[in-house]
Amino acid sequence: MRLIALGDLHYPREGKLFYQFLNVIEKEDLDLILLCGDILNYGNAQYLRDFLAKVHRRTSAKILAVMGNHDFWLSKSMIKKGLTSWHLIEIYDKILREYNDILLWDKEFVIDDIGFAGVPGWYDYSFAPWSFRMNRWVLDSGYYMGYQWNDFIYTKFNMKVEDILKIHLKKLRAQLNRLKMAEVKRVIVLLHFVPLREFVLTRNSPEDFWNAYLGSEKLGLEILKYSDIVRYVFFGHTDRRNLARDIVEKNGIFFINVDVSHNLEHMFVLNIS
Repeated sequence: MRLIALGDLHYPREGKLFYQFLNVIEKEDLDLILLCGDILNYGNAQYLRDFLAKVHRRTSAKILAVMGNHDFWLSKSMIKKGLTSWHLIEIYDKILREYNDILLWDKEFVIDDIGFAGVPGWYDYSFAPWSFRMNRWVLDSGYYMGYQWNDFIYTKFNMKVEDILKIHLKKLRAQLNRLKMAEVKRVIVLLHFVPLREFVLTRNSPEDFWNAYLGSEKLGLEILKYSDIVRYVFFGHTDRRNLARDIVEKNGIFFINVDVSHNLEHMFVLNIS
């Protein structure tokens, strides 16, 4: 089985990058394409259909995907209709199934005795630079040094970030438990957010404020409980230039950043026999 893992294509915003991606998958003999979130620049049903149609004109590979924070962004018209970011999960799931693809959320996927689990994950401020005297109000506003963290403008979950994360962890735990019960020997996990503190780059400058929104070590700790079956964890959300490292090996699990938002070469190609 041959697969590629990548995240953060941000269709249709990163047009040139997307067409480079199409050229790659057309040349590769792929079985699976693993998408680690931020498929789109914001949640839009027609954009998602356009994305999938263009991909499947170039390849017969099946797509397995998790959503990213951008995929949870709502348009003004969606908000007027009373939709929340949670509703976008159902929308993405429905459209992916129309193309015989899979959104990892409520259910895992197994092929050739290899299991795939995944959720976007979220952040809980555990990576925040508390030495800069951060407080909860500042973090919840996402406003710092003249910039706004856009999740607080465009997403609507109606709960605290820690509670969002708890739901994602519960979904991931359920998938991994079912895969373990099924006696799957190898598992690949897809995330969007950063799962380990080892990836967090500390510059000891105000720029470290944005580390608060990178992810949560709870994601990695949950996955490490399943080190007997999990072999790879792919995630995106932040370009490698803003990480302390690209790959971390822990308890036999390889955690790998595959954010291609600035360089398509950061996607990961894997052959599994």
